[in-house]
Amino acid sequence: AGGRFPDEIEVVQSRLIRSVGRVRGPDGRFVYLKAMTFPRLKDRIRYLFRALPGRHEARMLEVLRQRAGEELPGPRPLGVVARRRGVWPAVSVLALEGLDVADPSEVTFDEAVRVAEKLASIGFEHPDLHSGNLLRLRDGRVAVLDFQSAQTVSGPLGEAARARLATKLWQGVWPEADPEALVQHGLIGTSVLPKVMEGASVEQRRNLERRILRCLRTSTEFQRRRGPFFSEHTRRGVPGPVERVVPTQVSARELWLGDRVRELVDGVSPLLAGARLGLGPGSRRGALYIAGGGAASEFAVVEASLSEAYRRCFDSGGRLRSAADLRSAGIDFGAIL
Repeated sequence: AGGRFPDEIEVVQSRLIRSVGRVRGPDGRFVYLKAMTFPRLKDRIRYLFRALPGRHEARMLEVLRQRAGEELPGPRPLGVVARRRGVWPAVSVLALEGLDVADPSEVTFDEAVRVAEKLASIGFEHPDLHSGNLLRLRDGRVAVLDFQSAQTVSGPLGEAARARLATKLWQGVWPEADPEALVQHGLIGTSVLPKVMEGASVEQRRNLERRILRCLRTSTEFQRRRGPFFSEHTRRGVPGPVERVVPTQVSARELWLGDRVRELVDGVSPLLAGARLGLGPGSRRGALYIAGGGAASEFAVVEASLSEAYRRCFDSGGRLRSAADLRSAGIDFGAIL
């Protein structure tokens, strides 16, 4: 998934549509390769009438260099391969020069806000500006990564775009961050701060919901197969034999989602290898697939654990609880997202 690299290239990230690999260049520095394929129809449609991601990111990095110079560095593009089959996107590969990163390379929230304000002042909207895309270089500067979805305007960003940058930053993982920094460093005005705080809370909840529900569709971690009266969901790469267990008290869907909640919220290893969920009037019927042997005889304990995890996050109508209720239940958005 996401394209395959030759054996001499070290894979550092592998997802359904994107893989990142690296190899040392002649000067001893790493060269990074971002490869994307488009296995799902929605991915192909997304890039049907727009530049393929490698070409777009290379262009955005060049514009960043022109507008910010050395003040706000990003990785230097070395080359792009972007191919289509007819009008449909087929593959996109972007080669980037590795940055001279400090170790450790943590960036403070104040520094992140100053970077965001600089981007806003030169007309860059970066929709994925979080701690993972900011790196400290050995010379002390902060570099920005992942311009795949970035957009530019001819002048400084307006209030709405600045608020989006601030919202993305605040919903991230920043220990002991002070939201007033968003105002103090000029990213947003004082009157906008309450809306940004509220928006960040809403986005945290939405992101958690998306991550939980990912187990119900084809993604990097899961595979979905549909039948006329069922949908089957399995974890990718689960080793060993599996047992089929048919629950009697709780729907298979709730238990499958409960297993995903335990994985994300509690940080524990999943108990289930997959689930077969009934559709229509028989939707409560189904089966669970448990990796390894012997789990069937202890299923009552497994069922209670998964059911409790599900109820912690979902209400009786099957909707994810509000952000306030989730926090009251001990959900730490920062640790999860």
